[in-house]
Amino acid sequence: MSTCLIITGFAATLISCSSDIDEPVLLGFDNMEPRSLIASKTTVVLDGFNETAEAVSLRWGNYDLTSSNPEYNVPQEKIIPYIEFSKTADFSDVTTIQVSGNEKTFTNEELNLILSKHGFEKRVAAPTYTRIRYVLGENKAPGYSEILMLTITPYGILFNRMDVMATDKEK
Repeated sequence: MSTCLIITGFAATLISCSSDIDEPVLLGFDNMEPRSLIASKTTVVLDGFNETAEAVSLRWGNYDLTSSNPEYNVPQEKIIPYIEFSKTADFSDVTTIQVSGNEKTFTNEELNLILSKHGFEKRVAAPTYTRIRYVLGENKAPGYSEILMLTITPYGILFNRMDVMATDKEK
């Protein structure tokens, strides 16, 4: 039911109406508990000899979006997850990686590169904090998963082997 207010006067008429149209509200993203974040292991020693081997696999929960009007369909792929890595628990210095789905497996090389960019000391175990940042749109505050602490030992360049080539470059 619409309610209208009509004001008429000398040479002018103003009309103002309120509408009964129910605007849909997106449910399931605001004021929700942080989603779980699970690692295949929490202590990781990266291997510079097998860079393509699996270092760690992360899995996380997702948000289920619904509408206050059941006639509207809400596409679930509209929430974009990002994995964030930080040296500190307050995430003041972050490396962010956009992913799809609810799982990401990192190889030794991928994880070592992330840690190298953050200045982690080579061959020294150090805490690394990770979480998932869920983004629905620029006009919505992001959601976050639980924070997970991993202890990771990055590798550096290994100088434990040297090959000497003869001047004829065949021996």
